[in-house]
Amino acid sequence: MLYPLVISFVCLFVITGAFDAIVAVQKTMVKQQMMSKIVKAESDLFTLISESNSKLFSINKQISEIVTSNTSLAALSAGCREDFEIILNPQKHPGFAQSALIQMMDSTGKIGPAILQGHVYFAGHYSECKEIDYVVEGRERHFRADYFRTDIDAMLRPNSRNDSCKPVYPFVSLVDGFWHLGVCLPASCSSEELQRLLRPSLNATERAVTNTTMDSNAVVPNPVCNFTKPGDLTPEITSGYYITISIMGIIVGTCVLSGIVDFSFTDRLKETQLSQSMGWQLFMACSLYSNVASIFDVSETGKVRDQIGPIHCIRFFSMVWVLLAHLFGSYAAVVANPTDILYLIPDLTSEVLLNGFFSVDSFFFMSGVLLTFLWFKGHKRQREEIMSARGWTIFYVHRFLRLSPAFYVLVIFYTFVFKQMIRESPISMNELVTQDKCSESWWVELFYMHNWVDFREMCLGYSWYLDADMQMFLFTPLLIIPLAFKPLWGLIVAAVIFTISTAVNIGLVVRYHWPAAPSIIFPRDPEMSNYENYNQVMYANPLIRCQIYIMGMLVGWLLQTRKQLRIHPIVYLLAWAVSACLMLTALFGLHDQTKGTAISLYGRAMYSALSRPAWGIGLSTIVILCHYGYGGECALSRPINAFMSWHIWVPLGRLSYCGYLIHIPVSFFLNIFSNYLTIFYVIHYALSMTNDEVYFSSFIEFFLFRVVAITAATYFLAVFWSACFELSFGRIEKLLICGVRAEKADDEVVLIPNEEDVVDVEERSDPDNSLLRVPESQA
Repeated sequence: MLYPLVISFVCLFVITGAFDAIVAVQKTMVKQQMMSKIVKAESDLFTLISESNSKLFSINKQISEIVTSNTSLAALSAGCREDFEIILNPQKHPGFAQSALIQMMDSTGKIGPAILQGHVYFAGHYSECKEIDYVVEGRERHFRADYFRTDIDAMLRPNSRNDSCKPVYPFVSLVDGFWHLGVCLPASCSSEELQRLLRPSLNATERAVTNTTMDSNAVVPNPVCNFTKPGDLTPEITSGYYITISIMGIIVGTCVLSGIVDFSFTDRLKETQLSQSMGWQLFMACSLYSNVASIFDVSETGKVRDQIGPIHCIRFFSMVWVLLAHLFGSYAAVVANPTDILYLIPDLTSEVLLNGFFSVDSFFFMSGVLLTFLWFKGHKRQREEIMSARGWTIFYVHRFLRLSPAFYVLVIFYTFVFKQMIRESPISMNELVTQDKCSESWWVELFYMHNWVDFREMCLGYSWYLDADMQMFLFTPLLIIPLAFKPLWGLIVAAVIFTISTAVNIGLVVRYHWPAAPSIIFPRDPEMSNYENYNQVMYANPLIRCQIYIMGMLVGWLLQTRKQLRIHPIVYLLAWAVSACLMLTALFGLHDQTKGTAISLYGRAMYSALSRPAWGIGLSTIVILCHYGYGGECALSRPINAFMSWHIWVPLGRLSYCGYLIHIPVSFFLNIFSNYLTIFYVIHYALSMTNDEVYFSSFIEFFLFRVVAITAATYFLAVFWSACFELSFGRIEKLLICGVRAEKADDEVVLIPNEEDVVDVEERSDPDNSLLRVPESQA
């Protein structure tokens, strides 16, 4: 018997491979609805199962008939033909049936439950198929099996029909409309060979380009549309692969070597002339030992008054929110019962997932806070120098040099190396994952312009935030300089920019009848147009996003220029209450829309334009009241500030930037790994608590076994990414700009704050400004 095996996570990495989360979930749901409609309208479930068992799982009979025909043998390579002859005549090879054939049969996918709930891919045992290695007597080459994915016509129409493999509903262009299975076949065969066997009128190129169907002269009618083997769709290794490996290897090797020397010999060399040289300081700046230690150093936390306590806490929980939203989109696309996830929608708490984009606004807000807080701190100490041409030059150069190395390394790693790491995994057969946008557009990422240039071909779909943040940073002197000379002018400039941003937001919603927010589920306005450009024009547009960034800048300026702010306890309580109401309204205000109630165009425009400022008011209240209420007379602010200023958040906050950068590849890789474990029964007890395919059970199960695990892995790897590619370059940059003495000057005022200047961000780990650690997301 032959051995179809299903790839059960075909849709999964539409999102985790740097694609938009909303589109990923929409594709999953649309495909589920379409396939369910086919089952209900075009046939019945019993017919489907019976035909599946007779057609899908009898491909072995069809291949046998084809291979044994004289006209088809020539289509196979010698090795493939030899291996098929062993399969067709197992009695001639003692032990083959027990050692290989039974395993191939056992690794077959079976028709499972929840078809009406979106189960269109049926998992088998990938690793069992790959482990087959049979020694053939009288032949040097072993018989080995490999995993192939097959795409089956949605209605099981044989290829003798002209409409075979064509969409059942042509208007549904968002999804492919196939049942996805796999077969365990000889590894010596290629996808093209198998394609020629089952659809001899097509070769691989014609199949990909024309989607032409089988003619009426097919040898054996069958519903198979495509064959794909792991690695078929992965780009070939180029020189960029070796260059990237070399660059990363040199950097990591230098950091490890420097760390060993630092740990072993620094105390002995402390007073020597060598330790004072620039070359030695540059080498020690790469020390993995010192950089990791600085991340976890919380000795100064809470000892200096000039701190913004809640920043690290807000960072960490915003980062977890980002992961939660992204992973939930992934999970909705991988589980065998995606429709069951829709049952969460009526629950009010589902808005936390659907409105995860507010985590992005939290990061924009903190970026603005830290920018002005640190800049005005330096401005008070050295006004003329920081306002000089050199000062503004370093203002931009410093930001670029501190933000870019960790990001650039990620870009080239993802472009040239990452896909090679998953070449032999089943997910490498997913066209949505392996489509190679980066090889053509990776260079655009280096200029922080991908949210405007070639947006639809964005290499890293989540890098739009870095682009928007950098673009807003370029124009921050328009607000900083007026605030420095005359605060009233600065407030007027802020109000003008804020008003323009709000007006443009309202105008876009009214002009195109767009929804109130980027959402997976909302009633479509029949007059809505140009929605395909929503993400670029609205979601990733720095002019739209600058509202909350401006609010953060004003808060940072206030905290740095007003060391005391006496507020009556009643005002404290009112501020907490108002801010809580505003944030809850912004977060849960669209729940009726989620349940299907249409919102008026005016209501959508107002929510789109004012929800972010409402969220910003809440964040501003938390930061301001905790900062000025520390040890104050208000009993409410003390426990809140104590929790949010807890030193445990400091290392986690410091890692938020690198954690964001790598969380997509990490979740991508771990989801692949975890799907081996869960879907392929290796250690599924530990990860999914199920003996079957991956099914959605509850949000708690998802959070505990997915979000917590991948969050921990992300932060663990972020420690080393930050130590090697962020802190090392940050310390080198400081040495080159400020000189060796800058590392030791306790009271020296320089354009880049000293490591000893402990502000909210604990500059022992981020000597210039922690605002560069603020991550982003596309919730």
